Amino acid sequence: VPRQAAAGLWGPALVTAAAAVVLWLLSRPGLGNIPARDLIRGGAVSGHAGSAVYLMDPNEVARALSAEPGAVVSSRAGRWYAKGARTPFGALLRADTAAFLRTPRWWVRPVLMLLLCVTLLLTGGRQPVPVQLALIAATVCAVVPAPGALARQTALMPGLDVLLPLSQGVVRLSRMVLPAAALTLWSALMCAVLVVLGAGSPELIALGALAGAGFGASSVRGAYRVQPDWTAPPVDTVFGPVPTAQTGAMIRGVDTTLLALVPLLLGLFLGYAPGVLLLAQAGFSTVCLLMVMYSNPK
Repeated sequence: VPRQAAAGLWGPALVTAAAAVVLWLLSRPGLGNIPARDLIRGGAVSGHAGSAVYLMDPNEVARALSAEPGAVVSSRAGRWYAKGARTPFGALLRADTAAFLRTPRWWVRPVLMLLLCVTLLLTGGRQPVPVQLALIAATVCAVVPAPGALARQTALMPGLDVLLPLSQGVVRLSRMVLPAAALTLWSALMCAVLVVLGAGSPELIALGALAGAGFGASSVRGAYRVQPDWTAPPVDTVFGPVPTAQTGAMIRGVDTTLLALVPLLLGLFLGYAPGVLLLAQAGFSTVCLLMVMYSNPK
C-alpha cells in the first residue's frame, strides 16, 4: 500500500516534468528568433500588469492586458455634437459628452460591482458594521476609475489641451462633468438600494448623490496622474517587493476618493444624514473638485 501511494504521488509529477522538457525542446529553436523589441514590450507589459495588480487598480490591469479598443460610433452623439456651441467651454463640453457617450463598456464595471456588493451584503449573514462599510468603500474605489477612461486618454496627450483657448482648470472641469454625473447617479442608486434593504433613512440617497460629485472629481484626478514608469523593477523590502516608482503616481485619485467617502460612510454608520453631514459632504466634494482643477498633476 505505501508503494502504491508513492507511485500515485510520483506519477503526476513525472508526467508534468516530461511535458515541461518536451515543451522546452520544441520552443528552444525559436527563442533566438524573437525580436528584442518584442522582449522589451513583453517585459513592460509584465511590469505594468504586476504593479497594477499590487496597487489594485483595475483600469491599469485592463490597459496592460488588452489591445487598443476600437472606436464606437454613436449617431445620436454625433448629431448632438454637430449642432455647435456659442462658447469655447460649450464646444469642449459638447465634444467631451459625445466622446463619453462613445466610450465602450465603461458602465459594465459599475453595474457588476454594485450587484456584487449587494449580493455579498445579503448573503454574508450578520456581518459586523466595519466589515460592511469596508466592503462599500472597496466597491466605490473599484468603480470610481471606470468613468475616467476618456479623461485618461486625453491626459496622455497634454498637447491637445494646451491648444484650447481655455485654462487648464476649466478644461478639467469640462472633463469632470460627465464622470461626476454618472457617479452621482450610481452613488444615489447604491444608497437607494441600501435604504430599501434597511440601512437607514431616505436622506442617505441625497448624501450619496453629493458624494458622487466628489467621486467624479476623483475619477478625473486619477486620470490626469503622470504616466508611471512601468519598466522600473520593484524594490525589495521586508514586506516583499514594492513598486515604489509607481506608488506616488498611482495614489492620485484614491486620496480624494477616500476624502469624499468619509461623510458617506459616517452617514451609513449612523443610519441617517443630518443637515450638518449633508453640508460636510458638499464641502468635501467641493474640495475634491477644486483639487482637480487647480492642483499640479506632477
